[in-house]
Amino acid sequence: MPSFAAGGTLCAVVEVMSTPVRSLMGPPIPSVHAGDSVMTAARKLRAHATDALPVHGDHDTYLGMLTRATIVDECVAAGRNPGTLAAAALITAPGPFVQPEQDAGSSVIELILRHRASLLPVVDEGRLVGIITLDAIAGHLVDSVGALGDLAHSADFAPSGDFAHSGDFGHSGDFGHSGDFGHPGDFGDFGDAGLGLSPFWDGR
Repeated sequence: MPSFAAGGTLCAVVEVMSTPVRSLMGPPIPSVHAGDSVMTAARKLRAHATDALPVHGDHDTYLGMLTRATIVDECVAAGRNPGTLAAAALITAPGPFVQPEQDAGSSVIELILRHRASLLPVVDEGRLVGIITLDAIAGHLVDSVGALGDLAHSADFAPSGDFAHSGDFGHSGDFGHSGDFGHPGDFGDFGDAGLGLSPFWDGR
């Protein structure tokens, strides 16, 4: 049913785009303090298999993201000492982030794609409260489309539909037991009194 497929997908996209970030975000990933060394940050990146880490200040204030690429370009390639260089020296605060009540719509997707980020921090009142990824948004879209498809399937083939027991092909319908093709229906002439046992098959 292509007409439903197109309409259902559109409805799912609209629903996802209006879903608040809070509903799709994951928990905060491990962060480093602004005063921690770049070496400490690099080891934490490797331990958690991620490309970026949040950097926080005192009282967990969010300062920005430190990426693997930044460490390579601005520390290692530049000949700076990662053991003594502070993580805060490599971030440009605060960088792109989103807020929990913001819609997970085109603006969030645009930020992720524009900055080629695997994730975006979710910041509320200056503190990191979670992360959101393009995978999370896409996964929610797939789930929404699937749910609409299941709903459409159950509606089209429900027992109370046109082809239900009481419908056109039901027991009491046109083709039911009492219908046109039923035992006593319009073709009853071909029953026992017609082509049945009598008179052709009356025991002779």
